[in-house]
Parts: sequence; structure tokens; C-alpha cells
Amino acid sequence: MKAPFLCCGFLLLFPFILKSQSRCGAAEYERLCGSQEKKFEQWMEQKKKENSLKKSKNELFQTQGTSVIPVVVHVIHNGEPAGRGGNISDEQIMSQIKVLNNDYQRMNADAVKTPDEFAGVAGRFDIQFVLAKRTPDNRPTNGILRMKGNQESWSLQESAQLKALSYWPAEKYLNIWVTALETYIGYAQFPDYNLPGIGSDLIGADGASSKNRETDGVVIDYSVMGSNEDNLDNPKFGLKKRYNLGRTATHEIGHYFGLRHVWGDKTDCTGTDYVGDTPPQDTDYNSKSPATPQFSCGGSNMYQNYLNYTDDKAMNLFTKEQVQRMSIVLNNSPRRKDLLTSPGATELPEGAPQPQYDIEVAEAGPITVTCNPTYTPTVVIRNKSAVDLYKIQVRITINRIVSIADVNVPPVPNGKSFRLKLNPFNLNDGTNAISVNAMPPDDQEDTNPSDNTFSYSVILDKSKDIVPLRENFESAPTWLSVGTNNFNWNIVKAETNAAKSSLFGSLNQKEFLVSPVLDFSKLQKASVFFDVSYGYKTSSFDTLKLLASKDCGASYEPAPLYMKTGKELSAAAAETSWLPTIPSDWRREFISLSDLTDNRNLRFAFFASGNGNNIFIDNIEFYNDDNPMPISVAPGYSVYGLPNDYRITLNLEKRQDIIVQLLTVAGEEV
Repeated sequence: MKAPFLCCGFLLLFPFILKSQSRCGAAEYERLCGSQEKKFEQWMEQKKKENSLKKSKNELFQTQGTSVIPVVVHVIHNGEPAGRGGNISDEQIMSQIKVLNNDYQRMNADAVKTPDEFAGVAGRFDIQFVLAKRTPDNRPTNGILRMKGNQESWSLQESAQLKALSYWPAEKYLNIWVTALETYIGYAQFPDYNLPGIGSDLIGADGASSKNRETDGVVIDYSVMGSNEDNLDNPKFGLKKRYNLGRTATHEIGHYFGLRHVWGDKTDCTGTDYVGDTPPQDTDYNSKSPATPQFSCGGSNMYQNYLNYTDDKAMNLFTKEQVQRMSIVLNNSPRRKDLLTSPGATELPEGAPQPQYDIEVAEAGPITVTCNPTYTPTVVIRNKSAVDLYKIQVRITINRIVSIADVNVPPVPNGKSFRLKLNPFNLNDGTNAISVNAMPPDDQEDTNPSDNTFSYSVILDKSKDIVPLRENFESAPTWLSVGTNNFNWNIVKAETNAAKSSLFGSLNQKEFLVSPVLDFSKLQKASVFFDVSYGYKTSSFDTLKLLASKDCGASYEPAPLYMKTGKELSAAAAETSWLPTIPSDWRREFISLSDLTDNRNLRFAFFASGNGNNIFIDNIEFYNDDNPMPISVAPGYSVYGLPNDYRITLNLEKRQDIIVQLLTVAGEEV
């Protein structure tokens, strides 16, 4: 079952572009996703044994009546009006649903063409396919969604991108995507399994499928979706002649329920579909409609089976063991079994309340000063709605340029959050104003729009500096400030000039004061001193951190170099807006940076967060030593080290040329 499918055909694209395609891409798609065939068949055999044991004890589960499968059809078109080209009509889709119900329940008119030798094993799967009648958030629908794609056709390798354009939760709906395909006219995603003791990277720790959920379903080329059965002489829909009876969808949904190709994807009689009542064969009968019995591998071939590659008019049956296999998948496989209890196929009660949405953009970023012009924003969304969230509309504004996208998300219950990574974009030099807004799906209103938007800034700056370095904010600072909702560190007069983080009365703001790029690669030791002033409010504490980035600000090390909160940080309690006025309001802090030597692209950032009171920073000084107690020799000088290993730091008000003169103890010039 690992070989790619080898059948060919021709596709008539709108308007009149011929394109060669093969019959089915399910086996190749399984290979690309990481084939689990052997483990899946172990699971299937175990389930068959369990069913046999239950049958012997008269405990076999019996489905009560017909199983109803809610279907959502996503028409991904190229902008054609409804009913033309790839934007196929509702009527064409309805004709396909009719074919599925007839074929699976063996009510197809051509069932009488099944040869006598196979009629005894022909099976009936008692399921009914119904276009969805309600959306995942309980709004009425006809089960057909139309979305303009962003490319003319789609390859197998682009499956995830295609399906991301429009998707409903796979545990509640059978997703069928209809579009212009390359290479194949259809493919499906095989079911998952959850048998204890048989490991699968498709299964999460809780036993539920955790991978490929958002790609689960069936993909059909628009030129083979639907049926002209009712009027073959004057066909209503522009379908391929060989595949104009809707059997491509019948075939692919067979894969969706766990069936494999009858010939086992091998042409030497060694292939298997793991089904006992489908005879072996050595060919796929691609593009053929045999009029007489066919033989290979020592017996008659069941070329009429829906899991062959014969033309649509030659197909007419599933077998009883194929039906048993599909029934096991429907009743046991993750997501498939959940379809049985999905409300998607039932009408909404008259007067049913419409969903009320409340979405919060809890966080966005990263908020930074960086050297990298390519920036990828992330956003954290919190669902405060009473209903599960499955799709949102994200509007991101970058320097007044707006982009809007509908984003499919896993079902997010009330009170839960999720993180989205948005598309990367290029920053402008200097400050870039960014705003992220999230809204409910399909233009629904939000009951509390005040928390739908998160604004912040990112600075593209490659300025460099060297150590020793002093920043006392008495002149134009070399440190840059970025923050949320236009809150930034500001230079204010506080006894002397200082950087102020204005957290008093704020709404849990985040503010970064970021250094130029510093090269520590030639240093053996390094340290930083800074003055801090803060008065804490008893009702709300704030936090100050010093962070280090080794990649020019693109990311910061998870462990802060410095972190203090509330009373630990403060000089005194202050219920009003804090402003230092005397020297005792300040405290000097020291941090060794010697562990960061050998790094060329270091940035440092003071990070203030909270909504309590203001934090002040002043006299930031980087040294090329890590002695916390420099020896003061004279104003403007500091000496570090031990005898025979002295280091001198010049503490100048600003950078300037100097003359160094060395003298002996006798006062003679060296």
C-alpha cells in the first residue's frame, strides 16, 4: 500500500486548459504524512477480534438505525461566479450527496450489474450523508462554504495550505474540499487509531488523535464532483466523461473510512487490501470499463469494486467485509466515532438563541528592538465566549497598512487561550507601530470589543556601542524604548534626569528599555551597575527585570539577569504616583555579566510590567570587569583588580579623547 497511484486522466480547467491527472492520491498522501499502515492494520485486527468475542457473547454493539454523517463542502474557487468553473453549483453538490447515499446503502441503480459470483458478498453500509444544517457555533447553514483561493490549482504537498482556507472541526463534520487539483483528481486522509500498546505519533497522551486534525477529510477535483446520471445524453454539469457519476467521492470516502485499494497497490499479485472477500488482482483497471469477466492471480477480478480505478460506469459495489471494516472505523476511530453524536446534521430549534462572542487579545509580540528586518508576530487569544471558538478574523495593522485573514483554530472552550503565529513581514527602519485585532467569525459581533485589540511597537535598529558604556540620560539617550498600547519609558526630571516606566494607574502594561548592540567577544569579564527607584503600592506590585539577548534582540534568554518585585524592589511604600526626590530614594544594583563574554550581538533590556507604580532607572554603566566594589582613586577614575593585575576605568561625563601618561613611583615618565 506504499506505492504511488499510477492511473492517468485529463482535466478540463476553466477556461479550457488541459491537464493530466491520476485517479487517486490517497496512498501518496499517506506516505507524505508518515505511513502508519502496519500499526493501523494491527489496530484493525484487534478490533475485529473484540467484535468476534462480543458476537459470541451476544454483546456486539448494534447501531440503532441509520448513522447520519454531517458533511460540509468547502468550494475553493478562483473567483468565478457560483455555478461556473471551479465554483460549482449547489445543485451539482447535491447530486454528489445523492450518489454517496445510494452507493453506500447499495441503492445505486447499477447494483443489478454486479456479477452473480460477487452478488453474494455485496455489502450495504447503513449510513446517510447529510449536508450540515448548523455551524460549529450553532448557527443555521446549508453545509456549503465558498472561498476564493489564493492560487489557481493545488498540489498534494499543498494540502495543509488549501484546507486552512476553510475548515470545520473534523470530529463534528466530514470535511470535503472541492477545488482545482494537480496530479490527482482526489485523495483522502486515512483514519487514526488509539489501541493501547500500539504506539502512534498520531495519537495524544489522552488517547485522542493529536496530529493532522485540521487536515482530516477528503479532497475532490471540481471536474469530478457530482453526477450526470439523471441526464447522460444532455449532461447538466461539466464533468469528465470517465468520472461523471460521482464515484471519485465514493472511492475517496472509502479511504476516509479505512479501505485500501483492492490490488494492494502492487501489480505482482502480492498486494493486499486486508479484506477477505475481495479477490487478489494484478492491475488497477485504470481508465477501463471491461465488458467481460477479467482474470488474474488465479481467479476472477472484482473490477466493479469502488476501490478500483475503473471508470465510474463500471463501479457498483462494496463487499460485506469492506463494510465491516468501515463500520469498525466509524464506531472506534478518533474523530470518526464522534461524527455519530455530532449535532451538525440536525436543524436548529426555532427561536434558538444565537451565539454570543467575547474574544480577548491577551498578548501579542514579541515587543523588541531588533537588527533583523524580517519579523514574525505571535498573538495569544483568550475565548471568553459561552461557546467554543473554532474560527476568528484577525486584522493586523503595521504602519497603517491593514491585512485581514480568517484563521481556523482548534475548538477553544470558554476561559481557554491559544497562541497563533502570524505571517512574517518586513520592518521599516526605526519604530514600527503594530496593532492586532481579533473578531468573531463570519462578521459576528463581540459583546465586549474593548479588549479585542493589542497595540505595541517594534524598532528596527542596528546601532552599536562599546564597553565601557554609560547612560545617564542627560543628553539624547542611546537606549531605545518599546512597549504596549503606546506606553514607553520616558526621560523625566527626577532629582536628575532618569528613565521612567509609567506604570501608575496603567492596565498591566509592558515596557522595554533596550540597549544598543554590544560586542563582548573580546572581553574576559564584564558587569553592569544601575540605579533604580520605586515606591510600591500595597494593592498592586510591579516587576523589573534585566534581560539579555544573544541575537541582537530577536529573542531573549529565558532566565533574567535580574528580577525584583514589589517590596523587594522598592525604596518605600507609596500610594500616589511615585517620584524620587532625594538620594535615599535610589538604590545601586550590580550584576556580573562575565558569563556573556564571547558574544558579539548582545542587547540588554530593562523590562517593567504591572499596574502599580512608576519605576525609575538611571546611571546605567557597563564595565569590562566584574568587581562590585571599584576602588575610587580620584574623581573620574576607578581602579579594579589585585596587585600586578590592575584595571583602570575612566568615569567621564561623555566620551572624549584623553591622554594617558604612565609614571614610575619616583615620578619619572615611563
